[in-house]
Amino acid sequence: MSDRVTYLPWARPEDVGNGALAVTAAGQDIGITLGRFGPGDVIGLGDNEILRREPPPGSVGFQPSYFPFIEFGAPDLPWRLTPTEPDAHGRLRPWLALVVVPVEGESPLAQAAGAPLLEIQLAADQLPQIDEIDLWAHVQLPADPQATPEQLLATAPDRALARVISPRALVPRKQYLACVVPTFEAGRLAGLGQPLPDPRSADPAWGSVAVTLPVLDSWTFSTTDAGDFETLARRLKPRDLAAASRPWPIDVFRISGEADGRVVPFETALVPAGWSDPWHGSARGIAANRLRTWLQRVADASAEVPAVGPPLYGGMAAASGLTEPGWTGELNLDPRLRAAAALGADFVQRNQDALVADAWRQLGDIRRANRERDVAALAGLVTNRLVARHVQPLTPESALSVTAPVLARQKAGDATALAAVASSALPTAVLAPAFRRLAVTKGRAGPDAQAAFVARMSTRTPPQGALPPAPPQLLTVARARPRLGAVPHPPIGVVHPPIGVVHPPTVPAQPSVGHPQPSVGPAHPPIGPAHPPAGSAQPPAGPALAQRRAVVDAGIRQLALRAIRTVEVPLQRPLAIDAMSRSATSDLAGFDIAARRLAARLDLGDTGREVRPTAPLVGAIDVPWPLADGLVEMDARYLMAGVAPPPDTAGLLEINAGFVTAALVGANDELIHELTWRGAKVDRRATPLLRFFDRRGTAADAATDIAPVASWPANDSLASNFAFTGRAVILLRGELVRRFPHSVVHAAHAIREDPLRKPGPEVRLPLFRGAITDDTIFVGFDLTPDEMRGPDGLGWYVVITEQPAAPRFGLDEASEHQLKTWNDLAWNDVAVLQSYVTASARVPVPADPGGFVWNHDAAHMAGITYQRLVAIAIHAADMLPPPPPPTHL
Repeated sequence: MSDRVTYLPWARPEDVGNGALAVTAAGQDIGITLGRFGPGDVIGLGDNEILRREPPPGSVGFQPSYFPFIEFGAPDLPWRLTPTEPDAHGRLRPWLALVVVPVEGESPLAQAAGAPLLEIQLAADQLPQIDEIDLWAHVQLPADPQATPEQLLATAPDRALARVISPRALVPRKQYLACVVPTFEAGRLAGLGQPLPDPRSADPAWGSVAVTLPVLDSWTFSTTDAGDFETLARRLKPRDLAAASRPWPIDVFRISGEADGRVVPFETALVPAGWSDPWHGSARGIAANRLRTWLQRVADASAEVPAVGPPLYGGMAAASGLTEPGWTGELNLDPRLRAAAALGADFVQRNQDALVADAWRQLGDIRRANRERDVAALAGLVTNRLVARHVQPLTPESALSVTAPVLARQKAGDATALAAVASSALPTAVLAPAFRRLAVTKGRAGPDAQAAFVARMSTRTPPQGALPPAPPQLLTVARARPRLGAVPHPPIGVVHPPIGVVHPPTVPAQPSVGHPQPSVGPAHPPIGPAHPPAGSAQPPAGPALAQRRAVVDAGIRQLALRAIRTVEVPLQRPLAIDAMSRSATSDLAGFDIAARRLAARLDLGDTGREVRPTAPLVGAIDVPWPLADGLVEMDARYLMAGVAPPPDTAGLLEINAGFVTAALVGANDELIHELTWRGAKVDRRATPLLRFFDRRGTAADAATDIAPVASWPANDSLASNFAFTGRAVILLRGELVRRFPHSVVHAAHAIREDPLRKPGPEVRLPLFRGAITDDTIFVGFDLTPDEMRGPDGLGWYVVITEQPAAPRFGLDEASEHQLKTWNDLAWNDVAVLQSYVTASARVPVPADPGGFVWNHDAAHMAGITYQRLVAIAIHAADMLPPPPPPTHL
């Protein structure tokens, strides 16, 4: 049915109706007739059976051109209790249906005495045709090219669901009640608590007269205005906004006087692409001269009486005066840019409590941190004074003993100072607290004697003692050599094999009489030297004797390697007491433990962990408030003054970087002033507000629009410090925006498809997005207007796509377009009887049906009425003025 899902018209367990089961009991065969439960056997529907209700209960914005429906987790539930068999066309009526009725005032549901379910009274014109109920219930399964839907349903029923649709024609701005009701008379009587003659009766639950039906499940919802996404998207028209836009005029008479050109065109953050209305006349120069004079008078520190005048925007961050040419001069000498900076400051003043609270959450309790820093600095000063008074006057030997606790934290080469003492001739017991107490309380000879004792112990050389005698049972080389040297001579004609090789004895062919028989297997020679029989002759000197001596020498060498151990005895060198005591005393004076503990408790961010006693702690803050939203709250015209798009418009604007950066500088100046006034220790050159546009939810969420103002080069222009100068911004206004505010907007590069062009696979996601009114939004891209127009004739499309959602079913709103595919099927293409779609009354046939047939079965009707996502593409060239004609020389 589609690339993702497929449909079945119905599903039901294997038919066991009228089946016979043979049971053997007491030697006799007994036949039992089996049958399934019918609709009259059920008087309730558990909530755990329901997966989804569309629209959700209590919703107020349901599109009136769509169908309400309910989904069940068991794929066979709507047909499980159906008492009939499929008809000749393979269609099977479900035992329940979804009926939707309008609600006026009180709920039409009632509870009869003794009835197990709620009930509702409905006229015949409020019910769908009973013989078409089977067209509006189907089974949905995931598409699988390796298996048929029937196979998938049998092997993986948990991946399938059942859906019951109500093909009701809804009215805009109306409240409705959706009810799940039985479709067979047996189910109706059982739900009302009335006697029923046959629980499996196939009689229909309603006909052409009014009827009271039990309600298995119900919920209410309301519809919104008419107009689905596709209808509203078709209304959008691309327009050139520059043709009908005019900038705001502002009068600079208080600065320029009656000079020519005192009415200034005021361009705000967003202006039409290619729009230029420069400032002409002598008023511009006169205003700049007067502003320069006033600012210099205010900045004159040598004046006897300080002057009060206009602020120097960006002066704190730049740490300099006016730079001409440069961004500070451009900002402060142009009344238009000063007005933009004043708007930024006004935004901070209006939201100062929330902005300061956000900054304080990042700064933490700076006052308390500075107070603890001062206490730590005092503790360090006291430590230094104590060391200077009580430690530094001591002799090096006494000072080393007193500073012993810090030796474990002092580095001496690759190890600690304590490790250096341990490897020296000085015993570590000299540094123990017990020795220090003994030297103080029991030392009768005075500190000189103690110093002499420590000095003597630090230079002593311990004698090397003799090795202990070897135990008698220990086999040494000296003891093994005589025994190994007294190797007897082998008998004449017999050559002993080398040590480690054992040869089996030779077994004689005929054993001698009176001698025992030899055992089978190798015989091991006795351990130790073997003595030859008495009277045997010694072998002559020669190769055999040399071989024997070589074997003996090899054995001695092996024993020597095993018996000898190499023991490394470290050399205990004298300890340089003077140098170590001076180093320990110096470290003790500089070891500010209170400051280190305070630094471990504070998170100073980029400022590091150094707690200096003369530098107060300051906090770096980043307040992620988009300034554009604040300007819109003040007055939407501050964002695009002079631009008044008509309804259902798609236009193209560009960013006025001069206004944006000026507003950010003014806002940051005001916020730093406010934080300083409230006692926050912040860097007066900091830039807390770095964002003009809202980037939340975009790929550049963490990026900023400007760098910190203190890092701007003094000679740069104001606009060059904005990250996206001259980038294109798409403006959308219309009912589509109000009804579908979360529509997806992106840019797609055009590709050629002769003789036309269309959106291609290359896309650009938005840099930022914002709302001006409830029906107007703007979306920015990292493309210039000229790039979007395309020098090659292709350019970029702006694509507006419906927000992806769960599957929906319905029809398009009534339209006059030709029915080319089932996706174009509208309400005026079908017949509606008693407020419900009647499939048999009118059979629409599109030019390309795609394999679906109207009124065939529920699977075909689901594929036909499934609402696919809608996207509309508008080329940027249609929103721009035509390019100037080329000039010919």
